[in-house]
Amino acid sequence: MSTIRLGVIGGVVASLLGCSTTDPGEASIERGPQGTIAYKVLIESNEPGVRIEANKEYVGTTPLELKIFGDRDGTFHNFGSPHYVIRAIPVKPGQHAHSKFFRTGEAFTGEDLIPKRVFFDMSQPDKTFVEGGKAPRW
Repeated sequence: MSTIRLGVIGGVVASLLGCSTTDPGEASIERGPQGTIAYKVLIESNEPGVRIEANKEYVGTTPLELKIFGDRDGTFHNFGSPHYVIRAIPVKPGQHAHSKFFRTGEAFTGEDLIPKRVFFDMSQPDKTFVEGGKAPRW
């Protein structure tokens, strides 16, 4: 009889432990506005000290780690803008400004994955812009 009891108790304990809904990695996830979570993106350039702006806000100089709040599937969240823009501003003559545009899913256009790393080659002309200085249409 005690063997049966011990088996039942062991089964109950095992089933309770197996039903845990807490993901060990969940505690380390930083939560943001509108149900977003934080992603860290390494921003680098071929020239250290390049000024970086994200959505028209100064965030630092290269190299830097940029925190971007995105959706749980790893995509950019739409905070009311069709694009998330990272801009690199040159520090020396002969260098070129660069902008990288990422879709946020506005108006059902789809959204881009948040990259782990963004690199700017300040010695090359920016090919992001088309004639007339406008962002490409997606």
